[in-house]
Amino acid sequence: MNKKRMGVIYSSLIGVVIFFTLFNEIIDFKNIDWLLNLDRDPIQHYTGWIFYKNSEVKFPLFSIVRNYGYPYGVPLTFLDSIPLAAFVFKFFAVFIKGDFQYFGLWILICFVLQSCISFLLIFKNTEDFKSSLLCTPIFILAPPLLFRVNFHIALVSQWLILLTFYVLTDVKSKKRSLLAYNILIFLYLTIHPYFFFILTPIIGVDILNKFLDKKISFKELVFICIELLTLIVLILYCLGFFYYGLNSGATSDFGFYSMNFNTFINPFGMSIFLPDREWILWQIEGFAYLGLGIISLILINIFNLRNKKYALIKTVKKNKPYVLLAILYILLASGGTISFDRSFFTINVPLFLKNILGIIRSSGRFIWPLYYLIVLSTLIVFINSIKTRKKYIILMAVVVLQILDLSPGLKAIDKRYENQTWENPLKSEYWKYLAENYKHVVFIGEVDIDNYFPISYFAANNELTLNDGYFARKSSDLISSNLAQKNKFLKGEIDFSTIYVIRDFEVAKNLRLFNTKDSMGFVDKELLYLPNFKTILKNKKYSDKSDINISMKIKSDIRIINVYPREIPNGVWPDKWNSYNVISVEGLNFNKLSRIYFDGKELKTNLDRKNVLTAIIPEKILDTALVKKNIEIEVIEKNDILQNEFSLRSNKFMIRNN
Repeated sequence: MNKKRMGVIYSSLIGVVIFFTLFNEIIDFKNIDWLLNLDRDPIQHYTGWIFYKNSEVKFPLFSIVRNYGYPYGVPLTFLDSIPLAAFVFKFFAVFIKGDFQYFGLWILICFVLQSCISFLLIFKNTEDFKSSLLCTPIFILAPPLLFRVNFHIALVSQWLILLTFYVLTDVKSKKRSLLAYNILIFLYLTIHPYFFFILTPIIGVDILNKFLDKKISFKELVFICIELLTLIVLILYCLGFFYYGLNSGATSDFGFYSMNFNTFINPFGMSIFLPDREWILWQIEGFAYLGLGIISLILINIFNLRNKKYALIKTVKKNKPYVLLAILYILLASGGTISFDRSFFTINVPLFLKNILGIIRSSGRFIWPLYYLIVLSTLIVFINSIKTRKKYIILMAVVVLQILDLSPGLKAIDKRYENQTWENPLKSEYWKYLAENYKHVVFIGEVDIDNYFPISYFAANNELTLNDGYFARKSSDLISSNLAQKNKFLKGEIDFSTIYVIRDFEVAKNLRLFNTKDSMGFVDKELLYLPNFKTILKNKKYSDKSDINISMKIKSDIRIINVYPREIPNGVWPDKWNSYNVISVEGLNFNKLSRIYFDGKELKTNLDRKNVLTAIIPEKILDTALVKKNIEIEVIEKNDILQNEFSLRSNKFMIRNN
């Protein structure tokens, strides 16, 4: 067996070992608890999958989840559910009953491919088997990759960046190159569209370079461009990118999720040695910490190559198109805001260009190719510049230093996946009964992306349609449809096959029965309006003794846990409102209709699983409160709904502005 094949096997094993060191139970297809205890995004991914596995597939739009975002449906790619994996596992859904997920397996696949391809890249450029294997943990434990495990599982597929580098440097023949371009573009689009936006320009530069070097003729250039464009349009169509219209992916948020120029040395809590640096809100999307091991190796390379600056200049001149592309990527990643720590100046991006670039609103991710290029170049240059065996000792020390430096982040990952359990809050036997008698579920009001999953889970598992949820992009038609459904509901134009879930405070406050045969009330803290439910009850014997129209006496206890700033030093409010200006309130009977008012202004609230209601106090509201000695906080708690009567309990608290 040659060294290349042996390296692939050994590097695969390294990927598997590191995966099972960090994770364990997530590989179990039946284990969904870990997913539901992560961020809202993995919950979104899983929600998309459970709707898709029960959704009817129609060619050619075979990625449309038709029972979610009903009646229009939503493209699977706008749920970040990794369409490629979903296509494959939909066939297994027939044989695997109940809950099952493929996201743990996908992370394992990503670790293995990250390790294998990094080995192949370094081995190709150094022909040093031992050094190439030694370097693989650095790529598997790349901070930009590890950060995504907890949030965007599809974006853990950063092996696509390495694969692009490898294919473009390894494949030489015209036919194989065109086939490689097609495969790469297919993978980009069916895993996550951001890889398409980030990596396709690199393919474009490779094609342009071949034309400029006269490796392909103008006729061949035109043919390649037309063929690839046709493939892209076809895949985009099948994935449903045009389902919402040509501007379906565009937003106005370009520049918000950007990169700070301290990104390579800012560990964001992942380093045991280097301190965190300041940054501007949401620049975490451009996170690309190199790690102290790689930073140390860069310094070693600078010392070793101090007399070879002309060779570096020559390399830059030889690769001008790629250098220009790298500069463009840096500008895109910055989002038009050139910032280092909290010092910044803004480039005035024209509005029309900003609207076009809105499709890549998380532009900070464009720094990823440059991150991997820096790490690869650093390792390759070091391995090739030292011919003695001491390079193995230094490389081992670098790997150990890198892992030690990242240990806080690695420990946090390990703890986050330990013994996770999720308990479905919808426990009443009524839900099973409702599933048997209704076909649709409709949210009335804006969906809270932190508390939509239990209803979505209920709808998906019982093959009911659901009108709204948490989508990466939402069509204007769907928004209009949901608004129309709300207006119809307010007029009493209700559908007898629909469960209405009330998430609008004003609607709930004025809720009444439109028909004497209807029912309304709370089931497991979800406010429901159920058309014709009393008629259904008459015809069935049901074991649940409680009646959703009977008002229960509930003990009420509201107390403020924290108000930051609780004591205001010298009458000055803290400047970091996102860190300090928070109200936390504990109550027995809070639900998503509960509200906090600060100085007479309603705050956007979040309710956690322990019935703690939290709200951030925006700067504008704080500024107006500066001149007042006493600031009133009012907490409104839902008690219950009985027929058309909505009862509230309100507690008021005062804090003093010293």
